[in-house]
Amino acid sequence: MVFLYKRFGDKSNRLLQNMHFEAYCKYNNIEYHNLEFYDMEDFYKIKDKYSFKKIPKIFLPNLNTRYSIIENLSKFARKLNIKNFLIFDYMNIEDRNNIALYDKQILENRDKTIFVSGWEFRVPELAIKYRDYFKEKYTPKLEMSSYIYIKEFEKYYIKVGVHIRRGDYKYWNNGKYYYEDEVYNDKIEQFSNLFKDKKILFILFSNEEITLKPKQNYIISKCNWYEDHYLLSLCDYIIGAPSTFTIWASFIGNVPLMHILSRDDKVDLNSFNVSVDMTPI
Repeated sequence: MVFLYKRFGDKSNRLLQNMHFEAYCKYNNIEYHNLEFYDMEDFYKIKDKYSFKKIPKIFLPNLNTRYSIIENLSKFARKLNIKNFLIFDYMNIEDRNNIALYDKQILENRDKTIFVSGWEFRVPELAIKYRDYFKEKYTPKLEMSSYIYIKEFEKYYIKVGVHIRRGDYKYWNNGKYYYEDEVYNDKIEQFSNLFKDKKILFILFSNEEITLKPKQNYIISKCNWYEDHYLLSLCDYIIGAPSTFTIWASFIGNVPLMHILSRDDKVDLNSFNVSVDMTPI
């Protein structure tokens, strides 16, 4: 039995992290549980029998304490030479897509209790194999507002999701992927020129106020983040700064994605690819 006990990053990162572990366990018929998914279960109508959600918040230790409890139990088990309690962390780049390592540590110990963590556990081929499974499982509950947007989509031949990422990007990586409105507007104009005879709708997504006002037909999503994931996955194309938010939507919806790696990037159809290895830049 495998338990993912340590979350990595925010919501989109956690979905991607979970999917790799879940795909590996599903392929190898190993029982799998994500202990740290309890605060997102309701969004996806998921009920895990080992969920922390069953513990009243007042009694639930904070993140670091939860991690320490499991890690200290592991150390204690090793001291007592208890071999049925294992813990593995996958944070080294060498761990990525290292099936031989995964099989040695997890598959060969499938009859034991295994706790896993880390960001570099990757099985993209298995994730693709189970794309339909993940799409169904992680389709969120939608509010009525989402259906209004979906209805609007039907009026257009091409739907393009544009994710405007600001916030911490102003400082992360020295602001390399922090773009002003003019950059996003430029990409929108370039995309429009690729389909001059088609009716295109641009759907703008962001976790902060959107000031961008394209000349093209556009709407601004006012939905929750998990609904935005779903709406993005319904688009025909996705454009945005590098982020796991767009990677998740691209993968789940099988939607071609263009990450803006430079403000001078040119938009053409060869710039778009469905995200498959789910690796943020």
